[in-house]
Amino acid sequence: MRRSLNRPLLAILIIGLLGGLPGRPAYADSVVVGTGTPASCTEATLDAGLALLFPGSSYPGGTLSFDCGPSPHTIVLTTQKFLHNGTVIDGGGLITLSGGNSTRIFWVSQQAQVAIQHITLTRGFAEYGGAIFVEPNWSGAYTALTVDNVQFTLNTSSSFGGAIGAQHANLLISNSAFLDNSAAQTGGGISFNDGALTLRASVVNTNEAFIEGAGLEVWSANPLTIEQSSIVSNVLRGISGGNGGGGMLIKASTGSIHTTSVTNNIARQGGGMYVMGSSTLEISASHISDNVAYDDGGGIYSASGADLTLREVTLDRNVAYASGGGIVNANFLSLQRSTLTNNYGFGGDGGGLLNYGLAEIINSTVSANDAFNGGGIMGLAGSTTNVQSSTIVENTAVEKGGGISIGSSQLIMMNSIIGANIAQGAGDECWFDGATTTIEFSMWTDTSCGAQAVNGNQPLAFIALHPLGMYGGTTESYLPRSYSPAVDAGSCVPGWVDQRGLPRLVGAACDIGSVETGTLWARVFIPTLTR
Repeated sequence: MRRSLNRPLLAILIIGLLGGLPGRPAYADSVVVGTGTPASCTEATLDAGLALLFPGSSYPGGTLSFDCGPSPHTIVLTTQKFLHNGTVIDGGGLITLSGGNSTRIFWVSQQAQVAIQHITLTRGFAEYGGAIFVEPNWSGAYTALTVDNVQFTLNTSSSFGGAIGAQHANLLISNSAFLDNSAAQTGGGISFNDGALTLRASVVNTNEAFIEGAGLEVWSANPLTIEQSSIVSNVLRGISGGNGGGGMLIKASTGSIHTTSVTNNIARQGGGMYVMGSSTLEISASHISDNVAYDDGGGIYSASGADLTLREVTLDRNVAYASGGGIVNANFLSLQRSTLTNNYGFGGDGGGLLNYGLAEIINSTVSANDAFNGGGIMGLAGSTTNVQSSTIVENTAVEKGGGISIGSSQLIMMNSIIGANIAQGAGDECWFDGATTTIEFSMWTDTSCGAQAVNGNQPLAFIALHPLGMYGGTTESYLPRSYSPAVDAGSCVPGWVDQRGLPRLVGAACDIGSVETGTLWARVFIPTLTR
């Protein structure tokens, strides 16, 4: 039976232990540190409280809470504290534990089950895991750490994991904040390897690292789950070495990112995120914007070996000072019901997308992107680019291929609009250099994409689209005007949906482009986009 001890008795136990009373120390299943005043809450009383929990009178561990008065209170530590099995640390929303920039705060023992909640951990310092290090046992059971309502600030690692360094663990983080933490190498906020990682309803902001993963570095997670979170303003300081990932670096992981914002992050490659190895990742209902890469992949760099699916995702205003303003894909990319807009590849190719591998763009919008070649999309030699029921408009190339530029590779395009794109060199809509193309039931405004009026293709004298906006669904799109030549000019299978998730085949035939006109949407008065 679990024993209940009241606070006065616990205070006596702690005081007795500190005062050296004779006899064996008593152990408890729960401990309150302090007797209601700030002066009663010190590192010494914290140590005494932890000593009472291990091994515990009924079972190892228990809950350690604090009674330090009604106001916030900080305890500065001189040594790290070891947490063993069955331990809960509860700060009650008032307690800050500080490492004083000289020590780690918590070491979680291997195979333990530990929860840390309602507390602030600040100014921890260690080689691995500035605030918390989870000790691995590679041949044994996974350590389990639950973090809820914890704020991590100004923690530092001289290697990896500015705030948390966890290996061979199942780590659940919720309702927490990682602010201004740093790592000299990788994982400014969090470094994780091997196990299940969940980040829910949390913020990872203004952290930094120098090699990889300024916000998060995930070496291997199965599964990886990130949802309802924000990854904002993290900076990867190193300009050489490593792979990148300003917001996050994901290696050899399988999982999902949902309803999450990845914004204002900076790295050499993959300003928002860098996905690599054998990773299989799905991103949905999320926003990736205003990220910067000094090299390639302003929003996302998806490297060789990675499979990446984006569903109902907006990539907006990302910048690469080389190529791939929105996305670089080197293996497999599926872009579904998503929008790539206002991304820039200032010094290279592919303002919206630079494709080295196999990329499919389905029911999506590629708009107002800018690059040297391939303002909207650039397919490099050996790649395959498959565009289905999409709208590619108002992109700009300094040299060739305002909408699409395809090298010695393959383009398959069906039921899509290419219009109002501009190339200052050649090929406003398309530029093909040794490409193999299959284009059907599509339309464009000049002859740069090939012969019109064959294979169901249509000449496009004017595109007659509403401006980019919200016409239903979760991403911005271009809605055709009722008199647009795209209306009822396409080909699809009944039961398909458009970019907004609304039914296709309204009318005599499907509309060309990412949106089916005539389906229900919020009607507002807006001007018409013409060329």
